[in-house]
Amino acid sequence: MHDELKLCSCATLFAEVSLGGSVFHLLIESYFGGKADVRTRALLGGSLAAD
Repeated sequence: MHDELKLCSCATLFAEVSLGGSVFHLLIESYFGGKADVRTRALLGGSLAAD
């Protein structure tokens, strides 16, 4: 479970600085049901568009 949380957090962070449709966005969509990591988003100011 811990590794899963780290993966979601990292994907959320890199999706934030990547163009839409990037491998990070696809990873969040495929493995996390399109839900980015809430804690990472909060630290970034919640600006990631993918919910």
